[in-house]
Amino acid sequence: MVALVGELRPAWLFGSLAGAGWLLLVGAYFAFFWSLGGQTPGMRLAHLRVIDHFGEPPRFVRAVVRFAALIVAIIPMFAGLLPILFDARRRGLHDFVARTFVVRA
Repeated sequence: MVALVGELRPAWLFGSLAGAGWLLLVGAYFAFFWSLGGQTPGMRLAHLRVIDHFGEPPRFVRAVVRFAALIVAIIPMFAGLLPILFDARRRGLHDFVARTFVVRA
């Protein structure tokens, strides 16, 4: 394919597009599963579920907000996950922002 079209230049553009595509794909995966049944396949194995304040799986927009806040929580060396150690409900920054809870299923 490269022989037909040529390389995508500059190289940073390709890296940026690949990174954005990966982030979009992973975000869609998590938002889809969180809004569909409140759990990803891995969470199902661990018997965990994400719920909103009504006890239902979060809607799609809330799941997208939760994923975006999770990315922000991870960036400063996982500092956004520190509240999990001190909160009685074990919520991280992403749960506070999206107003969600992780419970045992």
